[in-house]
Amino acid sequence: MLRILANPLFALGILLAAMPFVGGYAESPHNFNRLLQLFVLCCGSVVWARLAWSGPSEGWHFHSIAVAVLILGGAISCGVADVPIVAFREWALILGSGVLVLVISRCAFWRDASQQLAFIKLLLLGGFLHACSFFVLLLSVLLRGDELRPWDLVMGFDNPRLLNHVQVLLIPILVGSIARLKELGALTRLWSLLSWFAIGGQFCIVAVTFGRSAGVALAIAAVVARILFGRQVDSFLRGLLKGVAVGALLYVLFMCVGPRVAGAAAGGQTEPVEVFSDHSRIFLWREAFAHFSKSPFWGVGPMHLAHFPNRAGAHPHNIYIQMIAEWGIFCGLVAIVLLLSVMWRAARVIHKRDEGCFPMAVFVACAGALVDGLFSGNFVMPNSQLWLALSFGLLLNITREPYAMGLRMAAPQLVWRVVLVSIVVVQGWFFIQSWGEFKGSQTTMLGVTPPPNIGSLDRPRFWRKGWF
Repeated sequence: MLRILANPLFALGILLAAMPFVGGYAESPHNFNRLLQLFVLCCGSVVWARLAWSGPSEGWHFHSIAVAVLILGGAISCGVADVPIVAFREWALILGSGVLVLVISRCAFWRDASQQLAFIKLLLLGGFLHACSFFVLLLSVLLRGDELRPWDLVMGFDNPRLLNHVQVLLIPILVGSIARLKELGALTRLWSLLSWFAIGGQFCIVAVTFGRSAGVALAIAAVVARILFGRQVDSFLRGLLKGVAVGALLYVLFMCVGPRVAGAAAGGQTEPVEVFSDHSRIFLWREAFAHFSKSPFWGVGPMHLAHFPNRAGAHPHNIYIQMIAEWGIFCGLVAIVLLLSVMWRAARVIHKRDEGCFPMAVFVACAGALVDGLFSGNFVMPNSQLWLALSFGLLLNITREPYAMGLRMAAPQLVWRVVLVSIVVVQGWFFIQSWGEFKGSQTTMLGVTPPPNIGSLDRPRFWRKGWF
C-alpha cells in the first residue's frame, strides 16, 4: 500500500479526482485550479530531478532534438515579445507540463498489476463521484421545483466548456479502465455498475452542456482508431457505444421525464441557432493570423495573443494557430510534427503488442484532445492541461521501448544536473510569483492594469481575467 501511495501517478490521480470538488468552493475555480496546477508542476520538476539525476536514459533522437528546439525557440520568442516576463511564464508552464509528462512516463504503472488496479479504480471512483455530484444537484433542483439551468449544476469549473475539454480525455480512459479491470479479473458487479454510471453520467453531462466539440472530437478519434487498429479496437468501441447508450438513458430520465414529473421549468437550454454557430472562432483565427503576419518567424510571444484585447477571447480556440502565431512558424511546425510523430510511434507499438483495450483507450483520448484542439481551448486551461499531461504520460508509459536509432552524446554530468536544478528553480519561482498574485486578488491580471475599452475581463487564459 505504501508503495502505491508513494507513486507520483497515484498522487496526481487523487488530485485530479478532487479538483472539481475543491475548486468548486473557490471564488474562481479557474484561478484556484491554475495555482494548484503550478504546485503540481513544481513538485513534478523535483521528482524529475530525482529520477534523472544520474543522467539521461537515452541518446539524442528525433523527439528529444525536437523538444530541445522547442525549448530554445520558445526562449528566443520570449526574448522578442512585448512583455518578456509574461511570455517567459507561459514558456515555463509548457516546460513544466512537458516535465510532468516525462515523470508519468517513468512511473510504475503498465508493468505493475497492483499499481494498475489502484490507479484505474481511483479514476473510475473519481468519475463516478463527479457524475453523482451533477445528478444530486439536478435532483435537488427538481425536488424544489426551481428553474432548471443545467450549466449551473457543474461543480469546479467557471464554464462547463472547461469540463468538456477534460471529458474528451476522461471518457475514453474510463471505458478502457473498465475493460482493463475485466482483463485482470478484478471486475466485480459493484465496480461494473459504478463504472458504467460514471461513463454514462459523463456522456449525459456532455449532452446537457451541449459539448459539441467534445462529441465531434471523440467521434473523429474513434474513427481514426478504427482505421489504425482495425478489429483490435472493436471491443473498446463497443464499450464507448454502450457508454453513449447509458448516457442517453440518463438524459431521458433526468432531463426529459424528471422535469415533467416535478413540474420544473426548463432554463438555460441551447437555442437551435447555437448548433451551427462558430462562437467567434473565425474572428479569433483572423485576429491570430493578423498578429502572426507582424512577426512570422518568432511569433508575437508566448501568451501574447492575450496582450491584444478583442471582443471574443484571450486565445484563438485553436492550439495549432495559437502556437504558430505566438511561438512563430518554425516552433509551431516543429510542435505539430512532434505531436504527430509521437502519436504515430505509439500507434505502431500498440498495434504490434495488442495488449488489450486500455492502450487504445489512452490513444483515443490523446487523439481526441488533438482534434478538440482544432476548435477549443483545451491546451490552455489548467484542468485540461493536467489531464493532457496525464494522458500523454500514460501513452508514453504504455508504449515505452528503446529507439531504433539514437546519437549518443554524453553531456558532462555537472551540466546535466545544472539543467535539472534550473528547471526546479524556474518552476519554484513561477509558483511563488503566481501565489503572490492569487493571494493579493482573484481579479488579478498578471499584475498589469486592465486594458480599457473591452467588453469583458472574464476571458480566461492564465487567470480567469486573461488579458494583460
